[in-house]
Amino acid sequence: LDINLPGINGIDVLKYIKKNHPLTKVIMVTNHSKDEYRDACLKIGAEYFLDKSTEFESIPVLLKK
Repeated sequence: LDINLPGINGIDVLKYIKKNHPLTKVIMVTNHSKDEYRDACLKIGAEYFLDKSTEFESIPVLLKK
């Protein structure tokens, strides 16, 4: 899930997912890797928060977990 989505904020989508489907695991993938975004997403319940430009290749490994 990205923070910037067409017409909607990914953090709001994360909140919705975690409220309505709490067992769903969410990986945030974004170019907005500021600590404030990372902290907010992890606090809301994202399992992982990845910077697209430096950690994108980690996704296949995480999906196998």
